[in-house]
Amino acid sequence: MNQTTIEKAYELIDEIKQSKPYQAFIEVNNQIAQDSNIKLLIDVFQTAQEHYYSVKQYGTHHPDYARYSKQLIDAKETLYNNPLVKEYKQLEKALQQTLDTIAAELSHAVSKYIKTQTSIKI
Repeated sequence: MNQTTIEKAYELIDEIKQSKPYQAFIEVNNQIAQDSNIKLLIDVFQTAQEHYYSVKQYGTHHPDYARYSKQLIDAKETLYNNPLVKEYKQLEKALQQTLDTIAAELSHAVSKYIKTQTSIKI
């Protein structure tokens, strides 16, 4: 790959990082990192996830499966219903869609046969 191509790629990266959606994403991410309530919700969610996966390997017949499954569902719902987390997830999705579009455009510019996230999986 020649130097010009690499420089163009870095210019695109810089353009993405200067965009309003990216800046908003970073701002919300920083707010989440400083929010003790969200940190607690994340800890509860991760603990529930660990418990759930520890019993999941034994299947639905494990005596604690239903309880840990319910705890995980409740913890995830509580975390994801937090307004700041909702905003983070929306911004994350928008940013990912932008990156997917860029990847698809680049791959199709090279060849229509290159598989991308949006292409049909065969």
